[in-house]
Amino acid sequence: MSDRDQDVVICRCEDVTLAEIRRLVAEGACTLDEIKRLTRAGMGLCQGRTCRHLILQEVSRLTGVPVEELVLPTFRPPTRPVKLGVIARAAAAHEAGAGVAAQHAVGEVPACQAPAGDGGHG
Repeated sequence: MSDRDQDVVICRCEDVTLAEIRRLVAEGACTLDEIKRLTRAGMGLCQGRTCRHLILQEVSRLTGVPVEELVLPTFRPPTRPVKLGVIARAAAAHEAGAGVAAQHAVGEVPACQAPAGDGGHG
């Protein structure tokens, strides 16, 4: 292992290096979840889409456990923030009798955030 390898950034979102991953594995962290909790790797904007595989490969290489046998943590999909004003306008439009379809037409309420039972499939 060269010194240059130590500076390789594995998780760009949380600025976690290969050296940190190797140190944690040497200290006993042997799952992606442990490394995630200790370094925040995989908790950034991309939610581990890039670094998850790199960390798993490095843990597998260092521990001798095949990647397929390593325990994976649960992953949450990235969320998109919604301004309170959008929610307030949608609620006001709903109370005023405008259907959810009208709110979707102006782009204020994405289809996945439509209130249950209002303009749905029921």
